[in-house]
Amino acid sequence: MTLLAVIADDLTGAGDAGGAFATAGLRTVILFGNERSEDADVIVRSTDSRGLDTTDAAEVNRRAVRGLRCPPPRQPPRWVYKKIDSALRGHPCEELLAVMRELGERRALVAPALPAQGRTTAGSRQLVDGIPLDQTPFGVPASGADLISVFGCERQVAIQPITLATVRHGTGHVAHAIEGLEEGILVADAETDRDLMTIAGAALDNGIRVMAGSAGLARQLATTLPAPVSARRAATPDCRTGPILVVAGSRHPSAAAQVAALVEAGVPLVHPSQEMLDGTAPVDTTVAALAPHLFESRFVALTTTGLAASPKGPEFVVRQLAAIVAALAERHLVGGLVLTGGDVAAGVLARLKATEIMLGGEVQAAIPWGILRSRLLPEVPIVTKAGSFGDRGTILRCLKHLER
Repeated sequence: MTLLAVIADDLTGAGDAGGAFATAGLRTVILFGNERSEDADVIVRSTDSRGLDTTDAAEVNRRAVRGLRCPPPRQPPRWVYKKIDSALRGHPCEELLAVMRELGERRALVAPALPAQGRTTAGSRQLVDGIPLDQTPFGVPASGADLISVFGCERQVAIQPITLATVRHGTGHVAHAIEGLEEGILVADAETDRDLMTIAGAALDNGIRVMAGSAGLARQLATTLPAPVSARRAATPDCRTGPILVVAGSRHPSAAAQVAALVEAGVPLVHPSQEMLDGTAPVDTTVAALAPHLFESRFVALTTTGLAASPKGPEFVVRQLAAIVAALAERHLVGGLVLTGGDVAAGVLARLKATEIMLGGEVQAAIPWGILRSRLLPEVPIVTKAGSFGDRGTILRCLKHLER
């Protein structure tokens, strides 16, 4: 029986949460399409629902939960982790409620802090490097800037905050707060991994089956789960590595800084033409520019940083980038991938007809690596990374990690 399922609203979120469980030694697999795994301790799925409207986002999450029971009489996992964005983007409330209701669960606990990336929660408000979320480049999410408003999307659902003072008093005080809510959603403050460890332990001790958060709570939950010794085994997927292609399609300033660090380290850089991004030129020219570097170099980066936005929108750009990667894969030129940006990762892997990623752990906190299995490539190592995550040298470290 699967111990835990992760349901994420985008692919990089699925990877960064799943990577925490792989690091803890649990066999963890990201599954695509209708693929199943009978021997994984943790199964991970992305609903790719962050950009959907509220109704559709809730429905795809309900379907994801139903899929956990198929084929009958398969039992659902003992715990379900609803991965949400640490900047509260998307539809965190509606998706969490859909999961709870499909499972028949009356309570859930939410703790979206991700201290390793500077995301903390205080006074039920989300902060980025100590700055209120609504004063950062992320802006104010459509659902609001604090957890009470975000998870109070339905007035009949009780919302109970767990303050930082309560968390700092220890597991017993958090447990008392949990016991005091018979039905509804608990939203917890946290500034450190130790805070998240306290929250995870209290939730498990008090019968909370559904938890929601970022990779931060996932990491602490992974080390707290009462898994049998037989389930904890080293997750060491392995395969040969060839030339590694970076695809950096995120427009976040952090991604641009990481690409600049690649250039300084001597990694060849290829930009698609603006005409290709505008849909007036084919992808062949960019494929031809990348191919010699993959023949001759260990690494090469394909990036849209510095280019103007396409008039056809970001989805078209993702399709163009995915077409480039698929063309290189068909020529047997890709021996590894680093994909930056959730939409880019999802688009590329869909075009490669991915079936699963067997996660091996993390390059650094919230940045996972694993082995990709797809229908267009042999098994190759891969890193998926949210565009905003990491410092200036993160992508370069990802490359060196996969090379090893």
